[in-house]
Parts: sequence; C-alpha cells; structure tokens
Amino acid sequence: MRYHSPERVVDWIERMGREFTVLPVRILDSTFTLDQSWAEQICDLILARGLRVRWHCQTRIDCVNRTLIEKMHRAGCTELVAGVDSGNDDILRKSKKSLTKARARQGAQLFRDGPAPQLHLNFVIGHPWDTRETIAETISFAEELEDSYGAKCGYYMMVPFPGTELWDRASSYEIEITQDWEKYCKLSFTERPDRLAATFSSRHLTSDELTQIYHDIYKRKRARTGRRPALRTAPP
Repeated sequence: MRYHSPERVVDWIERMGREFTVLPVRILDSTFTLDQSWAEQICDLILARGLRVRWHCQTRIDCVNRTLIEKMHRAGCTELVAGVDSGNDDILRKSKKSLTKARARQGAQLFRDGPAPQLHLNFVIGHPWDTRETIAETISFAEELEDSYGAKCGYYMMVPFPGTELWDRASSYEIEITQDWEKYCKLSFTERPDRLAATFSSRHLTSDELTQIYHDIYKRKRARTGRRPALRTAPP
C-alpha cells in the first residue's frame, strides 16, 4: 500500500483550512490509523505548524491506541468514525469482520479514558444471517457502547448493490433481491424516512419484516436521542 507523505497530507489540510470556510476537513481513508506511525506523524506536523483546523477521520475500532487518540485530539481531530457492524460475534465472524464484541469494547474504552475525538460507531442491519434475535443483540450492544463509553451509534441497512459480492452470489447467501430500483435510491430517505425499505429477503426475514424492524430502530433511536437520526444505506 502506498501512502502520501505526512508532509503532503498536512499541506492539503493547511490549504483547505486557509482557503475554504467549510469545515471540518474530512479525511476519507477507510482506515486512517492502519499505519499508526504515519497517522502520528501527521498529527505531529499539524501541531508543529500550529494549525487550528478541525478534522474528522475513519478507521477500525481495534486499530487505535491511547497515545495516538490523545495526540489526534490535540491536533484537532474532533470525530472518529468506525464500523462495528453487528452485536453478534457469530455474524461478525461470518461477515469476515475480524472483530469481536470484546475488542470493540476495548477500543471504545480508550476513548473514555481521557481526551479524545467523539467516537461514532456504525452498525449494519440486515446481514443475510440476521434474525430478530441477532438484530436485538446489535441494538443492545450499540446502546451499551453509547451508555458506557460515550459513543454515538448509527445504523445502516444492508443493500446488495450491483457488482458487490452479495449481489453476485445472492443464491449462495440464500437471499432474494428485489428488482424495484426505487428502493435503491437513498436520496429520498432524508426527507421521507417512510420510503426507506429493505432490498432483499433472507431465509430468516422477509424484506417487509426487515423494513419494519429498521423503522422500529429509527423510532427507538429518536426516542433515546430526542432528535431525528440519520437514515443510511450501506453496500456490503
């Protein structure tokens, strides 16, 4: 894997902070802290240049350490996003996430132990193996991470977009995918949450059942936070 040099990355951050009023800067590397030394060098340069710019990034919850988290916070990182995906270890294993609930808790603990960016954790509803029980485990685990570790959790609905493994191997995953393309458009979901619908049925749950479950989660989340949560769709 090739990386841009820390100097070049910070040059871009400095330029955006100077020339644009839309902040924070969003670093869209899927795993910003995969090379923790590289990420730390970026933070060191931001601090050395005295840049006062807010920025966000995304990574894996098990790919951080306390020293790096604190340095990122001092360098202006105000939000770190990571995917946990499920609150059921068997589904995490089947989805090849290389993560467990225990490791997710350990990672979240680091953000509670001292100065840190706000931790946002994302979960996926509607894995091919999901049942009502495993989805309930996921909601319970997300709420645990919010209540015990101060994380903010969001929920995505699994969508088998054309070209993804879930689409290409639908029969292997024992799912039946809809041909109603209007259900794939997430742009309308922001203003019309009633239009958010599941795009496949599994051997455990029909698309109508998944849709209702997601709407119930939406209502539960809104009741907990007192505000309207984001509605999202996610490719596998």
